Amino acid sequence: MDSIPYSQLARIYDKVMAHVNYKMWAEYVRNLFQFADIPIQTLVDLSCGTGKHIAFMAKSKLKVAGCDLSKEMLKRAAQKSALKKVPFFVNDAVTIALKRNSFDAAVMLYDSINYIFDDKDVLHLLDEISRILKPGGIFIFDIVTKAGLKRTFDNYYESDSWNGLAYQRRSWFNSKEQTQHNEFYLLFNGNSFREEHIQFIRPGEEWKRLIKKSGMNLIQEFSNFTFLPVDQKSERIHFVCRKEMQ
Repeated sequence: MDSIPYSQLARIYDKVMAHVNYKMWAEYVRNLFQFADIPIQTLVDLSCGTGKHIAFMAKSKLKVAGCDLSKEMLKRAAQKSALKKVPFFVNDAVTIALKRNSFDAAVMLYDSINYIFDDKDVLHLLDEISRILKPGGIFIFDIVTKAGLKRTFDNYYESDSWNGLAYQRRSWFNSKEQTQHNEFYLLFNGNSFREEHIQFIRPGEEWKRLIKKSGMNLIQEFSNFTFLPVDQKSERIHFVCRKEMQ
């Protein structure tokens, strides 16, 4: 049967994503905090999933919070020992149910922002992030580019099984619609499920246009987990935005 994205996949998400170096990613993002105009002591991850990124952030003595649309993903996050004291919120990233001026930094990582299709929703999200950030606070997000998708995840297939669980993943890029599709077939103890996750792949220039149109300031953009500028070969771009001091 078809299921809501990340509702069933949540059960094996950490296993499926075991290849990701979350520690490196968290350290990279912490390095980008230097662009803030204030000390970074509080952080909210607006698409925290099972909490792998903020588990490493929490180890650096940051006070962290996590938001995600998937209740099942948050359940897995709350079970991690490093996150026992972290508050989690089921939250639509477009409309953020958090208080004004409550965080020094916010992040949306692993191209989570690509799930927002409508430009108006992106602009509303950026306004909401500006609202919850303290003056001078920082917002960092990343996108996967068409170059990255075509190299790694166009016509991609993988599968695995263990302890009565199994999955198949098929991924492809629709160049006409500019969408990346990740289709999962899941088999859990004799019960089968299908989830399709679709992202809208905007070029970097479109993201820069939307940031400029919002109340956030684009401070810098970096290529492929480096501090080098973006070029045509960039497969992942991190954008560093800041709320103006008031």
